Amino acid sequence: MQHRFSASLITLSLLLSLCAVPSSALTQIPTEPRVGDRCEKDPKVPPAWKKYQDFTWNYPACPHPYRYVSGKLTSKTPKTAQSDRSELLGAEQCMIANYWGSQRAKQARGEILGPNYTLQFVPFQTPDYKAKSNPQKDYKDWVKAMEDVMNKQSDLPFNFKIVVPDKYFMIPNNLKTYGVGSKSGGNMINFLKLAQDVVAVADTEINFAGSNTVWFVGPPNSKKIDLSGLALYNQNIVTQEKTFPRTLVTSHPYTYELKNRQKSGNEWDGSGALGFMHEWGHSSGTFTTFGEVVGLPNQMMNWGVMFQKDSDWQALHKWILQMISDDQVRCAAKDKVTTHWIKPSTIKGGYEKLLMVPLSGSDYIAVESVRPYGYSFKIPKCQQGALVYVAHLYGQGYNEKTFHIPSPNKKKNCPGQSISEKGALANGDSVSYGGVKITVVEAGDFGDVVRVEPGA
Repeated sequence: MQHRFSASLITLSLLLSLCAVPSSALTQIPTEPRVGDRCEKDPKVPPAWKKYQDFTWNYPACPHPYRYVSGKLTSKTPKTAQSDRSELLGAEQCMIANYWGSQRAKQARGEILGPNYTLQFVPFQTPDYKAKSNPQKDYKDWVKAMEDVMNKQSDLPFNFKIVVPDKYFMIPNNLKTYGVGSKSGGNMINFLKLAQDVVAVADTEINFAGSNTVWFVGPPNSKKIDLSGLALYNQNIVTQEKTFPRTLVTSHPYTYELKNRQKSGNEWDGSGALGFMHEWGHSSGTFTTFGEVVGLPNQMMNWGVMFQKDSDWQALHKWILQMISDDQVRCAAKDKVTTHWIKPSTIKGGYEKLLMVPLSGSDYIAVESVRPYGYSFKIPKCQQGALVYVAHLYGQGYNEKTFHIPSPNKKKNCPGQSISEKGALANGDSVSYGGVKITVVEAGDFGDVVRVEPGA
């Protein structure tokens, strides 16, 4: 039985340089069995996530990656020579106009996800949901997994960390009285009142000065019917040290009482740490991005943390987050023929991993090479290749989109249900968009060699 549910409906919550690019490349494809598509269970799932994976599978939903798989490098290189960087545009010409400067300024102020970001957990309990355990122990595996999603994917020093107190703060009112459960409809006022009551108790014991944001996390025995989750966007939470304009109220991450998809009325997608960072990518104001497949407006782009939640951050998003440096980006002119060797974006190292082609001030083609490493290790071989997409109106709120340009060539006997999943370009494939033609002229463990040229 194949368990496949693309439950990644994107909700908009109210809401340097390392070193010289080495010439080595990728080898050693992981040996983990991948029977079927990306939703197959991982036989090497960490013990801390096995119950979570089993629950997700039996629900049934799609088990996402719950661990990071490191890749290794080799001296293998492609036969095709790439264009010298002197033939390219400067990286600054591929920094998305009217978006880049504002995003970097927000990162520098610690307002959105970026380097040196600290998330403060405030665990709480209530008279009807008393907690007898230590949240540092209860959240240990969850915290590590979330930190890994940010830190392990970064080629640059990132230092995303989560701070957890050693106690659950008791608030005076029963949780059931707040109306913040799965059937409450997400009433903002109710969630805000709960958060304010938690702050009133915890503020004297927690120093919030060094935190970029705060999450209010419910007791481990709470039920979804009494506590779901909501991002408090532009609803100021005031502490003694600072005010937080964006926060999150959420239930304990390992709440499994949902029985099945048809009867629960509260959909479970089993996305784990990738899913929580996906939601915070939106709710923190870092990414508004909606996904769409060119020619198929009702189908979503099935790649990356901000879309399918079953693979690495997209290389463009890594650049925005400052996980990769400007030196790792090749910026190509749309009216000139150039060739580019793009190393796999799913391995760590200061390699050239992202090809960008500016089409206008609002549209930029991005190309990256996907291989089964990092959080993308479950992607079957026939789905791997050069991923081509367009950043459209980034920074323009609901108008912002990422358009996937899939390969037009069908892949026989390739698992997966969507054109998007199977739409990475294989050797010899080409696509055209905005007067630019992208062709993969060579591919292998080393990544993809891509030619850019004027085209229909």
